[in-house]
Amino acid sequence: MCEQSFSSMNIIKSKLRYRLIDENLESCLKLKTTTYKPDLFKLSKEMQAHSSY
Repeated sequence: MCEQSFSSMNIIKSKLRYRLIDENLESCLKLKTTTYKPDLFKLSKEMQAHSSY
């Protein structure tokens, strides 16, 4: 897991270079190393249900 995380961090940092702050890097690493698969259809339906003012 550590080796995979380190590899992911290097890929992310090389793509984003200097625009990356620690908070963003942490978020990117969480997304890259998690197995969570969001239900995009459900999320999009929930967003469509909200009306704009």
